[in-house]
Amino acid sequence: GPANELRLSFQRNGQRNRGLDPSLPNQMAARYPNGQANQKQEFIFNVSNDGQWHTYQINTTGNPEWKDVIQQYTLGYNGGDTIPFPDTWEIQYIGVKNPD
Repeated sequence: GPANELRLSFQRNGQRNRGLDPSLPNQMAARYPNGQANQKQEFIFNVSNDGQWHTYQINTTGNPEWKDVIQQYTLGYNGGDTIPFPDTWEIQYIGVKNPD
């Protein structure tokens, strides 16, 4: 079901996550030289909902937006930004080389 499909969104350095103010074009361009994050800056993946630890690998090489310095990650259910009660997530590691 939808609770098993997650979305990992990312934002590059110098990007605003949502909405640039069109009434302040010069200020927005100076503060956010990489513009606004877009819907291509995400990965959708399925997870097991069995209460066990799992390792998930997300191949970022196929996404042309994955470049420069990644400043922020947002993890949520695909189709929504909230985690419904009583769902919980535990993240042990995000990175290139798993320390285990």
